Amino acid sequence: MKKKWTQIKELSGFDAFSNLVLIFIAVSIVLLLVAHQNKFYDDPGWINDVLVEAHGMWFDILILGILAAVLGLGTEKKQNIQRYSEEIEDFLAWESDESAYRIAGSIRRLNRLGTVPKSLYGVNLSDIDLNGVNLSGVDLSESKLIDTKLCGAILKDADLSGADLTDAFLIGADLSGANLSDVRANGAKLRGARLDQANLSDSNFSRAEITGASLLFANLSNALFFRADFTGADLRKADLSCANFSRATITESQIELSKLCQTRFPKSFSMDSNRDCIS
Repeated sequence: MKKKWTQIKELSGFDAFSNLVLIFIAVSIVLLLVAHQNKFYDDPGWINDVLVEAHGMWFDILILGILAAVLGLGTEKKQNIQRYSEEIEDFLAWESDESAYRIAGSIRRLNRLGTVPKSLYGVNLSDIDLNGVNLSGVDLSESKLIDTKLCGAILKDADLSGADLTDAFLIGADLSGANLSDVRANGAKLRGARLDQANLSDSNFSRAEITGASLLFANLSNALFFRADFTGADLRKADLSCANFSRATITESQIELSKLCQTRFPKSFSMDSNRDCIS
């Protein structure tokens, strides 16, 4: 309950608004006491005077209250974004379970505020639950994401070059346009993931589950997919130059419209692996 209340305060600017209400109540009490002490209410016409003034005051307070709430909300949101971003920066150099959980928590708080971390270069978030997070465009290069849960995560245009994604869970994740060059993703689960226009060059996806994934126009050149499962995957217009699909689960029809040059297929394939080489 306390955690939920904190989230509401962060998103609504509750502190600024509640302070304004308390000030209004305090001023009202003081005015009533002063008026009573000066026998203001003994005059029969005091009600009409009060009503006239009250309407003007009510309108002023309404306008000022709205402005204060809006300004307070914007200021508090910026302060929270800065605070969570600084927390991530502080914990990046500290490799421990506690720092990983704190970074993950700050990532989710930034997402709730409608933004993402500035950089997560070299971060170690192995075996951390990051399902559904938004890390679009974030620098995750050289990071350690071994056995990390990123199902349904948004990683569009993210830089994951050189990252370790061994046994990572990326089921249904959006990696469109992401840089996955030179990654180690042995045994990674990418079922139903979107990898359209992603760069997987020089990477290792041995034994990875890439079933039902979309790799339209993706760059798979010089990548290793030993025993990877591509059942139902869409590889149209993908660059498979020098890629190694030894003992992978894949069909010729899946790569019929892909670029082939020195591509290594399973032994059952009969198509020309040098079909698209430029002499």
